[in-house]
Amino acid sequence: MAEWLVLLAIALVAASGLPGALGPRRAAAGQRLSVLLLAGGCALGAAAALLSLAPGRGAPLRLDWPAPGGAFGVNATFAVELDALSVVFLLPVFLVPPLGSVYGLEYWRQADHPGSGRRVGLCYGLLVAGMALLVVARSALTFLVAGR
Repeated sequence: MAEWLVLLAIALVAASGLPGALGPRRAAAGQRLSVLLLAGGCALGAAAALLSLAPGRGAPLRLDWPAPGGAFGVNATFAVELDALSVVFLLPVFLVPPLGSVYGLEYWRQADHPGSGRRVGLCYGLLVAGMALLVVARSALTFLVAGR
């Protein structure tokens, strides 16, 4: 259960830059919506990380599918798991970036920087999502996708 919530939080954080990137070039509303999505995703991720510490939690999440071009029945595995050590690293990943995003509302306003402000917001959410997925990755494929 907690693994699914963390994946949902990672997806929400990864998509948080889209309102600012797809909106008008000088719109402050898109930047504010991006900050809200990032903060909401990070709050969900931190809550899921703490939920995973409860006793009696479920098994790790593993999804198998045939590897592209794989011979001999090789399967690729997307696997994530939350254990106590990953929670130690996941909490700062989900607690610090929302603070930086709120700070960026005044420091790097999209209205003042219409070109780079959109890219910064988009890449910031992708960076946070990648860091979170790296921490919970339990297979080589998941690790490589997160680090990309």
